[in-house]
Amino acid sequence: MNTRLRYHVKYAILEGALPYERSHGMSIFAHCAGDYRLSKLFNNAIVDVSTMVMKKILVNYKGFEDVSTLVDMGGNKGASLSMIISKYPTIRGVTHIGEDIFSVFHNWDDEHCIKFMKNCYAALPDHGKVIACEIFIPTIPETNDVARMAYNYDTFMMVTCNARERTKLEFEALGKAAGFEGFRVACSAYDFKVMEFLKKN
Repeated sequence: MNTRLRYHVKYAILEGALPYERSHGMSIFAHCAGDYRLSKLFNNAIVDVSTMVMKKILVNYKGFEDVSTLVDMGGNKGASLSMIISKYPTIRGVTHIGEDIFSVFHNWDDEHCIKFMKNCYAALPDHGKVIACEIFIPTIPETNDVARMAYNYDTFMMVTCNARERTKLEFEALGKAAGFEGFRVACSAYDFKVMEFLKKN
């Protein structure tokens, strides 16, 4: 966590204030929009993490083998989609620029996530699926390295975006609320979990 933000965490607890906005006078997204250097650093960091995780996903996850069309929601500059299609050239890849999946799952409350997931459900063919890669917060508090990383991400999201990470059960509940008939954790990629929300009709 940015040291400067630590001084403002108490206001998130006592007043519901956003530490990043108190510290910088604007949201992180407004800050990035007005600062080219910060924006480049922020986007490059997302691409670097996505690339590292996607390389591991392509080794561990077999769920792309039966996919004919893949829509990349919030894929930043499309690096992950390019990597997937390089390995599975028969997949028709579509990059959707209009939303940022990073802010959908991390920044949005359950109501907005369910609305987004319902739109995905409606757009999917029968037996289609939504594939998501996220870090799980342990349902029961743990102290191992994976759990500590999840708590760090959770704290970072809280102080920068007034957001949070979720547990496996919370993700499953989101899928059910959106109409998905199935949910499974397909594999791990470092500290991240690859989830499938399944439309079985």
